[in-house]
Amino acid sequence: MALQPIVGGNFSTPPLSAKSLVYPADANLIVSLLDLHPSPPSTRNNDGVEAPLEILEGGTGHGSLTLHLARAIHAANPPLPKQHWVPDQCTNQEPASANKESPPLTERKPMRQAILHTVDVVENNTNHAKKVVRGFRRGMYVGDVDFYTDDVSAWINSESNKRLGVQDENGEFRPRQPFLDHIILDMPGADDHVVTAAAALKPAGLLITFSPSINQIQAIVNLVREKNLPLFSEKYLELATGWSGGRPWDIRAVKPRKVLKQELAAKVQAQLDLILGKADQEDKGSKAAEGTAIDENALDDSTGWEMVSRPKVGIRVVGGGFVGVWRKKRPLTNLSSSVGEEEQLEHSQ
Repeated sequence: MALQPIVGGNFSTPPLSAKSLVYPADANLIVSLLDLHPSPPSTRNNDGVEAPLEILEGGTGHGSLTLHLARAIHAANPPLPKQHWVPDQCTNQEPASANKESPPLTERKPMRQAILHTVDVVENNTNHAKKVVRGFRRGMYVGDVDFYTDDVSAWINSESNKRLGVQDENGEFRPRQPFLDHIILDMPGADDHVVTAAAALKPAGLLITFSPSINQIQAIVNLVREKNLPLFSEKYLELATGWSGGRPWDIRAVKPRKVLKQELAAKVQAQLDLILGKADQEDKGSKAAEGTAIDENALDDSTGWEMVSRPKVGIRVVGGGFVGVWRKKRPLTNLSSSVGEEEQLEHSQ
């Protein structure tokens, strides 16, 4: 009998009957989109205190994506204590007793420089994901993940409120501000949490959604446009077995050419009626009223929109899930200050 090492992909792949799963190939792609580069504690400058990298996974599910994310941030945290956890799969303990952390693991939490918060509304999913993470290589990633059973939006609001009233190094109270570097929503009804997630996301942070249907991605595209959220789309990908990287999709809200022509004609006609003034005073008044009404309708940017959803050309059509990637916009003040810093740097050189 030959003993083989535990491989993350094989370990995190559940039986076919399991629900709420992300297969290893898809999980690796999602993690790669975050472009994480954690630095080990030994190479970090200790002169200043840096805020830890914080990632939120909304929809823990089976725990396969949780395991891949934990592996990606593990290098940024100090080594685990020797006796940090008893793996569930090696014991017959009940989940309630197995969920207790050892004191060394609790003491290590404030020293972490990368944290994965994973939230699921179903307690059974949370307990199962804990077993997955604890059972992989004797729980080597267990100290990198914090599990919660809660609604995603409720957790974000609660966590934001906890950070209110915290004093900084100058003794001043810190106002409520974004605290999450990246957010991944792998859950039904992800669009219900996008507004709250966008408020908690740091500038330049990524919001990634993983959905089985393109209609769910469309719902978020419409929501971002209608609510004027500070997010811009980077890419939309279709995932499938047999090829890597994902197939790009073109998803956007557009106005059909016919609608644009009608709006343009209405604007031109309104301008002509106001300039020429061909009719008498009464007729002119009615025409002006009509022209004003037409012009307001033409300038109404909330009507006439339709969705375009199609694969980018030149690539074969294969089934699979869909990933949407949005990045939070930087405030204009931050952009101007960063440009000024770059100009000063150039002059100094």
